[in-house]
Amino acid sequence: MRVAVLLAVVLMAVGFTSAQAQQIDTISYTVTVGSLSMDLGQEGTVELRIVDIGDGAGAWTIDLIYDPGIVSVIVCAPIGNSVCEADRRPSTLVVTGASATGLVEDTTLATITFRCEETGTSPLSLTLNFGISGFVDFDVDRLEGAITCGVLRGDVNADGVVNSVDAFWVLLLEDGIFAFPPPDAWYQAGDVNDDGRLDSLDALLILQFHARLLDEL
Repeated sequence: MRVAVLLAVVLMAVGFTSAQAQQIDTISYTVTVGSLSMDLGQEGTVELRIVDIGDGAGAWTIDLIYDPGIVSVIVCAPIGNSVCEADRRPSTLVVTGASATGLVEDTTLATITFRCEETGTSPLSLTLNFGISGFVDFDVDRLEGAITCGVLRGDVNADGVVNSVDAFWVLLLEDGIFAFPPPDAWYQAGDVNDDGRLDSLDALLILQFHARLLDEL
C-alpha cells in the first residue's frame, strides 16, 4: 500500500494519466547489496544500490533481512530520496524512497554499517515491494549479499584489537573462574598456538604480538 501511494504520486508529478502509464511496458532494474568478511567486534559498511535501470525507477520499498544473532545494524545512512527504517523489526531494515523524475542511472540508495556480534554468516536477503497493478509491469532482479564474521586471533574480548587485556582474559579462562560457560569464540581467538587449550603460552604470545615482537599470530 505504501509503495503504491508513492508510485501514484510519482506518476502524477510527471503528468502521467492512466492511459499514458499503460504505455510503459516494463520498469526494470536490479537491486544489489554488498558482502563483507569481518572479525568479531569489527564494523563494516555495505551499499544498497539500484543498477541496470531500464525505464526508470520511480519508487521503491526494499526490506533488507539479516540475522540479528550474528550482526547488528550500527547505522543506516540514506542517500538522496531514500529513508531508512531500522526499528520496525529486529531482523529487517526497510529502505523506502521515491523520485518524481525517476532514477535513470546506477544509484546508491543507502549505506549500512554492520557490526559482527557472533561468529557465523548472516545472509543479506532482499524483499522488494511494488504496486500500481495494471499500470506498469516490474522486471526487477536481486543480487543479495552476506556478512561472514570470523575470529581475530588473539582478540579474546572481541573489541577489534589484540592487546594485554586479551592476554589477561586467556589467563582467566585457563583458571576457569567463570560462573557461566564462556563462548566458543573466546577459546577460538585465544588458542593462538593451536594446541587445543588456553594457557600461559597463549597469553605470552599475545603479549609478544602486542609488543610487536611477533609479526602475526
